[in-house]
Amino acid sequence: MEDAAKTETLAPILVAIPDAARMIGRGTTFIYEALARGEIDGVKSGARTLVRVASLHRYANSLPAAKIDPRYGERGKRRQIERPARVGVRA
Repeated sequence: MEDAAKTETLAPILVAIPDAARMIGRGTTFIYEALARGEIDGVKSGARTLVRVASLHRYANSLPAAKIDPRYGERGKRRQIERPARVGVRA
């Protein structure tokens, strides 16, 4: 019987740049820029730059809450709103 601890998968503590980008839904250019600004932490392992996963969590937790326009209804569809007629515009 295998030991349960041996079969567990470990959460990564460092990830490659493309993986970091996928984890937060951004592109690799953003990751390099965030590293340069000190918003996330990176380390070198040989020639590779790796990102500390904990710093991605800190970055995500520091972002402001989204404010969604109440004119958007269910499933993200925009409800029709009345707009005033534009003066001097031909139909």
